[in-house]
Amino acid sequence: MHIELAKNNLNVLKNFYQALKGIDKDLKFLFMTGISKFAKTSIFSDLNHLDDITIHPRYSKICGYSQDDLENRFDDYIGEISEYNEISRENLLLAIKE
Repeated sequence: MHIELAKNNLNVLKNFYQALKGIDKDLKFLFMTGISKFAKTSIFSDLNHLDDITIHPRYSKICGYSQDDLENRFDDYIGEISEYNEISRENLLLAIKE
């Protein structure tokens, strides 16, 4: 069941990227989130000229999470992860930042 769902999702994404490639000359800027883990896979063969700006300092305000986000919005998760991994909150936050 999971394999079939994964294959279906792959086809949906490939069709989406093929459609984008078809209008490439008309695209000046496209912001997509949640794709960096897939950037080097065959899923992007139809859209192979992406610039990954995930960790570029120039775009740090629009990509990823701020220190404030980690310390306040994700406070519960940081607490759970630090407890589970037996690491202090401070060291965990430093590891995430690194």
